[in-house]
Amino acid sequence: MSAWRLWLVILLACLLCGSYGCSKKTDKNLPLVKEKIKKETPKISVSGGTLIIGRPYDAINLDPAVVIDRESAEVVYHIFDTLVKYNFDKKRLEPSLATAWSSSRGSLVWKFRLRKGVKF
Repeated sequence: MSAWRLWLVILLACLLCGSYGCSKKTDKNLPLVKEKIKKETPKISVSGGTLIIGRPYDAINLDPAVVIDRESAEVVYHIFDTLVKYNFDKKRLEPSLATAWSSSRGSLVWKFRLRKGVKF
């Protein structure tokens, strides 16, 4: 019977805590605080420099042809561009570095027309 009472006490405590969090208390100064934050937050626009990104693990390899781990793949995705990209919404390939592409009859040979200024 004591286990049953313990569960009842825990349930009542959760209900009381939940109902307290749903109360309609509002801070009258909240709009003033939000406006002050907007005014004091600087608009930062930087060109050049160094971008530092925190990651849980280091990339092991940055060669897109041999990447096998997720961390390396995510970094490679952001620093290299591909010939085409897959659009998941439209379920089709779209141009990226290549503006057009075609294949031979057996799809053994593929030809890609690159954007101007692109070297592959």
